[in-house]
Amino acid sequence: MIDQRINYVHENSVRAMIVENAEDYLFSSARIKDRRSQIMHL
Repeated sequence: MIDQRINYVHENSVRAMIVENAEDYLFSSARIKDRRSQIMHL
């Protein structure tokens, strides 16, 4: 349930058409989440 809420917040900038990907929004914690997933796949 918490993951759904976090994803909702991350996708707000995408829905508002500010960015194409949540990770591209400068003030989004999605950028941190994306970096962690990249590190995990190394």
